[in-house]
Amino acid sequence: MSKTLCLANQKGGVAKSTNSLNICYALSQKGNRVLLIDFDSQGSSSLNLGIDVSDDNTNTIEMLLDEYLDKPTKITYEAVKDYIYTPTYVANERVSGKWTKVNKEFGFDVIPSSLGLASVEMKMGLVGGKSVGGKVFPFYLYLICQTLEDKYDYIIIDTAPSLSTLSVNAMCCATSGIIIPSNLDIMSFRGIGSFIDTAKECVELSEKAGVKHRGILGVLLSLYSERRTVDNYLARYIIDFYPVPVFKTKIIDSSDAKKANASMLLFSQINKKAKACYDKLADELEEAINKPNEWQLSAKQQYEDTKEEQGE
Repeated sequence: MSKTLCLANQKGGVAKSTNSLNICYALSQKGNRVLLIDFDSQGSSSLNLGIDVSDDNTNTIEMLLDEYLDKPTKITYEAVKDYIYTPTYVANERVSGKWTKVNKEFGFDVIPSSLGLASVEMKMGLVGGKSVGGKVFPFYLYLICQTLEDKYDYIIIDTAPSLSTLSVNAMCCATSGIIIPSNLDIMSFRGIGSFIDTAKECVELSEKAGVKHRGILGVLLSLYSERRTVDNYLARYIIDFYPVPVFKTKIIDSSDAKKANASMLLFSQINKKAKACYDKLADELEEAINKPNEWQLSAKQQYEDTKEEQGE
């Protein structure tokens, strides 16, 4: 059975797409079968993987949703598989004594997105007979992922920077846990409180529908520099202040993240420190999912250590 996670935060600029891509890469490097679903109409993850979402011949997530909304029948894997791609990148390798450019697979699959997802989102709210408690039906994406549950070990969902119908669908679908990425900025922290409340509502919707949901897995701190005093202060602040776990692994701040995007590579492919961060995070994620009791004890210990550091 696949484990489904989403990275969500209504604030932009917190490295959702960068984290989603590199988490997929790190988990696949550990031998897992991994699928990324780009559920953001900006399509940043898809573009970073070199997928031309403007090409009419590219099947994207909104096309799959649109087809289902027009003909709401049972979704099957046969219908979904045509939307799954195995992305590649260009690498320089020595072949027969000569350096040659070759295409290599990243190691995970993707269902891409594009700007058309925004219009499909509006349609999702207009389809009759698909509501729960007067709200838009929050399980369209969940029904799609159900067809993939024996095809992948992990499904990672990248979301838009908003609290929208798409975000609610992604969070209801992420039954193995919701990850909240945040940079080390007080303005980013201020929105986390209201986001936690929305995430809890999604969990309640899921459980009312008979879908077991893990809830919020934790906050992932990104764009972090141990040299910046304010980053260390804010990292301790969020551990102390918010009633949800915080991952011990912090993702470093580096211009290499932008360089990777520009070169159609991943952050962890061109930066050794970034790779070490994401490898460590992949270990943490697997512990959080597969050993929830140990994970909770670890998060509690981190909270108590932070209190001790602050002399409280």
